Amino acid sequence: MAKSRMKMILILGCGGTIGMVPNAQGILEPTKSIEDIVGYVPTIAQVAQLELKQIEDRDSTELNPSHWTRFAILIADAIASGKYDGIIVTHGTDPTISMLMICMRALFFSQISCPHSFVK
Repeated sequence: MAKSRMKMILILGCGGTIGMVPNAQGILEPTKSIEDIVGYVPTIAQVAQLELKQIEDRDSTELNPSHWTRFAILIADAIASGKYDGIIVTHGTDPTISMLMICMRALFFSQISCPHSFVK
């Protein structure tokens, strides 16, 4: 029986609470990279090939629509490449990350013109 290939998964680090640690004054600061976060699950490399990209490193309250649009474009480009079997976006607990889904929906389903090849 032929050995099946491992799935290729893109994991994007987008900052947020998941990558933050309190400093001496108790204020959260971004300190953990996507490599650090994935390191909490060392066995993941046994079930998938991983490509890790840190695309942002700030608290989600500091994100705005330009960040969300950039995230959506990066994700859409990754999907269009056909290279990945799945994409994971890490982020913290702030609800503003839901804006990412809104941006993705706008990019994929709207009729607006966009300079990126994945939007027709």
